[in-house]
Amino acid sequence: MRILLATALALATVTTSTAWANPNALWAVEASATGSGVLNSAYAELFDTAGNPLSPAFRLGSGFSPGGVALAGNTLYVSSTTDGTIRTFNTTTRTAGAVITTGQPALGSLSADATGLWGNDYGGGNKAFHFTFAGVNDKTVTLANCGSFCNGIEAFTRGGQSFLIANRGETEASATYDLYSSTGALVTAALIANVPNGSGIAYNGTGFYVADALDFTLLSYTATGALLSTAAFGGPAPDSGFGNSRFVTDLAFAVPEPMSLALLSVGLGAAGWVRRRV
Repeated sequence: MRILLATALALATVTTSTAWANPNALWAVEASATGSGVLNSAYAELFDTAGNPLSPAFRLGSGFSPGGVALAGNTLYVSSTTDGTIRTFNTTTRTAGAVITTGQPALGSLSADATGLWGNDYGGGNKAFHFTFAGVNDKTVTLANCGSFCNGIEAFTRGGQSFLIANRGETEASATYDLYSSTGALVTAALIANVPNGSGIAYNGTGFYVADALDFTLLSYTATGALLSTAAFGGPAPDSGFGNSRFVTDLAFAVPEPMSLALLSVGLGAAGWVRRRV
């Protein structure tokens, strides 16, 4: 019986540790310049949480401007502010995959959970949409404190509860992020405030990371919203049409894949069953 208990607890522990596969590495997407109506190349880059590049940038393509990024497994999901599609990329091979149609005219930031993707309404509204990984809109919530173009959203689970944190606007000089339940109920107003040019936001299980879109910096915060550090995005900037600078629109850490969550449930359930038997 002790062996069964140890096995069940080990399974639960292993699967829990996969919740954020690498909590010290995050993907950033960079908007492409739109001067004269021409969309230049957009890029994705991998950084550590101090802003140091971990691998060379790779080109996402042209003809669209990325609003958000989310990661599930080795698939990078990138939303488009110009046509509302979500493009997929393999982070191992760095090749493009499917283009997912969502039915929305424009999408801002993205965040992944176990069943799909959350995206901001980039059409001027104050909605957040949840899509399956196939692009089916299965949930829509209203973000009360969002004015419009709330380009910055992150879905996460803490203490067994699901939350959304969302920017009130887009790259405002002093951005504010509010905490909501996954149903859109306001939990904490201005959990993070006074973020210079704040855009995308990501959570790695212990704290938040926010991109300053205009000063090319990465800001880290505690889970309760206290500023910890500010670091410059290092390395040479790819040619997205902004010269030697970056316009980072969104950030993403890896989240649990559906299989990892299923294993976690099995592990915890088995642990509970064994304890009852003991």
